[in-house]
Amino acid sequence: MRVRKSVSMTVIMLFLMSLFVAISCNASAKNHFVEKHLLEFNPILQMEAGHYDGHITPAGKPVNIPIKVKYMVSVPSIFNILPVFLKNILIYGSASIPPVRIHLSVVEIPDWLDFTISCPDIYIDIKENEFSCANTSISIAARGDAPAYPSTVVIRAESQPVGRISNQSVEIYLTIHPVYLPLLNIEADHTLKYATANDKVRFLINITNRANKESVIQIGIDELPRDWSASLSNSTIVLPMDGCTTISLDVYTSADFRKGDIGEIHFNFTVLPYPPPPDSEATPADTYNLTLFVVNPVIVDSI
Repeated sequence: MRVRKSVSMTVIMLFLMSLFVAISCNASAKNHFVEKHLLEFNPILQMEAGHYDGHITPAGKPVNIPIKVKYMVSVPSIFNILPVFLKNILIYGSASIPPVRIHLSVVEIPDWLDFTISCPDIYIDIKENEFSCANTSISIAARGDAPAYPSTVVIRAESQPVGRISNQSVEIYLTIHPVYLPLLNIEADHTLKYATANDKVRFLINITNRANKESVIQIGIDELPRDWSASLSNSTIVLPMDGCTTISLDVYTSADFRKGDIGEIHFNFTVLPYPPPPDSEATPADTYNLTLFVVNPVIVDSI
């Protein structure tokens, strides 16, 4: 029984050594086929992102995303009968097992996003039949013109070939969503106009959407002098990014509007992303206020 086992081990040893000699010689097309197909190891490469907040503020602080890379080479147990140095030369191309270099890169990213990989080339010690891990991180910052729409960032990791171990690559997809910035530019043709009692005066108001997304602007009149009235040509407007429009405000003075009196009209502009979220409510951050004045002059000088 021991003789049979010894013979079997000897046959296996001779086969592996002859295979090693054939590959090392590489003197014919047949040997090249053996090298490329009979003795090639495909490693397992994995990559995952740690917890991160995908909502990023344009022109704000960068978001740091932790990245973990895992690498493993599966080596059949039959190779363990070889001397260690011989097995290493056969598989890894050297008497000792070298580390594998893994290169990280960003292969797809919006043009309004800046990124930095803390360590684009990492080296991992190879462990046979179990994963080895290494950590790095990527820093992402959105520029001021980043639109408030979700975008995808693609990160690729690629391991370099080592001896008979082939290269391998893997990609992960990160979703980045710039925060909505409720920005408006509001200009009136005049902030002060003249009128008399029981008169009508019209203001023209130009509104530009400076938010980083299509927006809906809701306009409301907060306060008028007693017995005055006012009407807007439009109280709800939808504008694309950098879109602009002009609305009119007609103000009607009262009969007791005397010479030298000043009337104030207060109204607000609330800007929200379009379509607005179901639970959206106006806050001071997304509300703009404008005050216009109507004066009954002692000497009429119309504007």
